[in-house]
Amino acid sequence: MQECKNCSEHNKYEKAVPLVSESSSVCENSGNINTQSGDIKAIKDYNQTLALNPNLAESYYNQGNTCAQSGDMKGAMEYYNQALIINSNFAEAYLNRGNTRSELGDIQGAMEDYHQALIINPNLAEVYIGRGSIRSELGDVKGAMKDYNQALTINPNFGETYSNRGLLRAQLKDIKGAIKDYSQALIINPNLAETYSNRGLLRAQLRDMKRAMEDYNQALIINPNLAEAYANRGLIFAQLENFKRAITDLQKASELFQKQGKITEYQNVVELLMKINNR
Repeated sequence: MQECKNCSEHNKYEKAVPLVSESSSVCENSGNINTQSGDIKAIKDYNQTLALNPNLAESYYNQGNTCAQSGDMKGAMEYYNQALIINSNFAEAYLNRGNTRSELGDIQGAMEDYHQALIINPNLAEVYIGRGSIRSELGDVKGAMKDYNQALTINPNFGETYSNRGLLRAQLKDIKGAIKDYSQALIINPNLAETYSNRGLLRAQLRDMKRAMEDYNQALIINPNLAEAYANRGLIFAQLENFKRAITDLQKASELFQKQGKITEYQNVVELLMKINNR
């Protein structure tokens, strides 16, 4: 079974930037609160602020964040563009525009924005995380590792980044290093189901079946729809010749993989089920 990539990556879009303009502070502060709670009323608040002061880069930026969080990436791009027209040294706006471009599939544009953000503020850890994620997807493991290392040097409290660096270390066959990163990620954030599952897979490779099983169990407590955890736990049950439990887990994994459109994984599990049934 393949490791599943941690898809619970940190919230890419920065929280609203607090403002100091007295004429707009009431609307803007209301917008900040509503954005963090997911209330779309924030958009109206920021629009009112912009009507009072159309040159307020932070309001365009905050509006862009609200659009991005609601899934309106094209709208977010327009607001980030406007923020950067007003303030070309707004590192966070470059960061979040880069994140938005990445979501829209504009990898080159995203990398350019990340580069510009780091010119302005080389200590913005989230930029290294975003760039590292792209480099990882492009197969640039060395570059991604360098970015994740830098991000964690700046801020060692990013649990998901430890988890993603663990994925890279696992690809490089640094099993102990990967387990160490997964463990650190779980100290910071014990609710990362995929990290438990990935650590369980590596522990199983080291023949530490007891702790591997514990990891899969914990992963499924957090996320009972994590197909990879069912599949890998089922594989351990099969190796232990507990075929009844193996079949139960593998059948659940096959159902979830099929629903999730993961055809290759689904077919692998079905083949394993056939082998068990024909033993």
